[in-house]
Amino acid sequence: MSFGERLATARRRANITQENFAKVLGVSRQSVSKWESDLALPESDKLPRIAKILNISLDELMGVDSGEPEPLEPPEQSASSQHTIVLNLRTASFEYKSKKTVRGMPLVHISVGFGKRARGIVAIGNNATGVIALGLLARGVLPLGLFSLGVIPFGLFSIGLLALGTIALGVLAAGAIACGVLAAGAIAI
Repeated sequence: MSFGERLATARRRANITQENFAKVLGVSRQSVSKWESDLALPESDKLPRIAKILNISLDELMGVDSGEPEPLEPPEQSASSQHTIVLNLRTASFEYKSKKTVRGMPLVHISVGFGKRARGIVAIGNNATGVIALGLLARGVLPLGLFSLGVIPFGLFSIGLLALGTIALGVLAAGAIACGVLAAGAIAI
């Protein structure tokens, strides 16, 4: 059962009209209609209030009472929708992936959470790989992160062709500690 179906069922069971429900929540009736039609999702800060008003648990509202976590996914807005967003409340992870691709890779991929990996032209996450990569561990042409590996890496620890960082290793290296063919820094080799 989808989020919208669970919401509509719970609202009807509580014998509340869409209009009254919207008024209590401080939103428009059209918003409630979109939620129930799975055309949109309510903001996450409204979910506890919705559950309380409908006298159901947040797990029941989200469809996780079976013990299996269910990602909260906004539905496709249209056939030309350009992205997918997944928010998993149980594992505290977030993922955004654009549907537009370049040579099979998403244009933008954001993936944050334990053990998650982001791969895209622009990649953002704990572990990111892309042309432009931002993350704790970043790999690519222009990586920026705690540990960066690439053509022009920036970061605390950088390894690459033109490395810039606190500790930099590369053909051209600049940083507090730099090692390379051409190195500049407080300690340069």
